[in-house]
Amino acid sequence: IDTNFTQVDPSGTKFAASIAHSESVNHLVVLTLNPFPTGFGATVHINLPNDATWHLLGALTNDKPSAIFRLSGLRPPRAAGEDVAMDEGSIPALNASGPPAGIGISVEPLDVIQQQLATLPLSRQSALAASGSMLATPSAPSSSNPESTSIRMLQHLYNFVTSFATNQLPPGAHPSVAITNNSWIPVKTFEQWFASVKSKLPGILGTLSGSKIDCLTRLGVNVQV
Repeated sequence: IDTNFTQVDPSGTKFAASIAHSESVNHLVVLTLNPFPTGFGATVHINLPNDATWHLLGALTNDKPSAIFRLSGLRPPRAAGEDVAMDEGSIPALNASGPPAGIGISVEPLDVIQQQLATLPLSRQSALAASGSMLATPSAPSSSNPESTSIRMLQHLYNFVTSFATNQLPPGAHPSVAITNNSWIPVKTFEQWFASVKSKLPGILGTLSGSKIDCLTRLGVNVQV
């Protein structure tokens, strides 16, 4: 347990601490004992050895004053025989022989935190949502907004599908061209599809009163009649 955080800015909203022997750390537990001011929370960041960038891990709020972040899964691809390769978009690994890793805490308004979490890769957002470390998405101001409804529907579909994702093929699965019950889908491919559909939604929704086939084609769905 380390409570030795140091204030690193004049406003008193940013704090940092270090993790010794970070190569042996698999999970990081961060918690706050005192409540945040109303409307505020804190983002949690990690500064990996030999890396000048602070990487966002997640957030703490009064509704979720503690969180567990898995560090062992942050390792990038390495040479054969070393570590298991990770998907593109993973942040750099904890250096086994470098200096300590840094942990940063930044107190921010909840809307700013939500915006920062939304910049994470969808696979990371899904993992945070599954662990309860993701802020609840505010309800749309009107249920009659088709674009907002569609975005929530697609996000729900993504969270459901990726909850079954694995970086190893399960027994009996095969990466063949033919689609069967044992086929698998790379998460990166689904992320690209999600981003493509999201960018096309305004134009797609404008055609809802027209041809259903044209609408599905814009979504990337092959339709045969």
